[in-house]
Amino acid sequence: MATWKDLRGNLLWANPNYEPVTRKQRDDAFGHSAIENWPGELGQIIANHDATVRETKTPYLTVDRLAFGEEQGIRTEGMRLTVRFPILNSESELAMTATLGLDYGLLRQADKLFETVVNDGWIITALGEESIIISKS
Repeated sequence: MATWKDLRGNLLWANPNYEPVTRKQRDDAFGHSAIENWPGELGQIIANHDATVRETKTPYLTVDRLAFGEEQGIRTEGMRLTVRFPILNSESELAMTATLGLDYGLLRQADKLFETVVNDGWIITALGEESIIISKS
């Protein structure tokens, strides 16, 4: 999930992944702060993380447990690894902030798969920045 926020922390843009992750319509969230878009304490925590980025003008990495409401009467939640970062204008002044959030569970699964591949004697060869070859030794 990716978002952009203004200098007050109001949501300006979110990619389509915002809706399945949050179970909220993007159009309903635009123009609102984290406190308005997330329930209770969670909204305040997210707002505090965003404020840290605005105040320090540096990236900020968090792992948060997010509750996503209920689905078929069962409360759903998940761990998200989120990097928040400043977007500066040409004068190096803060123009907005952005977030990139990843499903922490999927990252852990990828890490375990990678460990299995390496432990089973597979060879991983990087081909530039965007591709790799995995071959059996």
